[in-house]
Amino acid sequence: TVEAVGPVPEGATWVSVGDRGADVFSHLARARGIGWHVLVRVVQNRRLGEGGHLVDRLRSLTPMARRRILPRGDGGRGPRQETWAEVAWTQVR
Repeated sequence: TVEAVGPVPEGATWVSVGDRGADVFSHLARARGIGWHVLVRVVQNRRLGEGGHLVDRLRSLTPMARRRILPRGDGGRGPRQETWAEVAWTQVR
């Protein structure tokens, strides 16, 4: 897809958004090489080039957005317990 779409036009920002299967180095390198930003849902606690591990670094960040989630009941069991979704991001190498 990155190859088919091509480089980012001047003045635009394109972001490749991927699930846990999108953390393939060749995809990340190619997308960044032609000017795209890349957002990937993290699953594995990969080692970072500057030391430490990715998941550990992310969990140490202050959430930049937070939202309460009220899941619906399922199969007559009644409402599920509320929870919170938090999002944080940072640039890594």
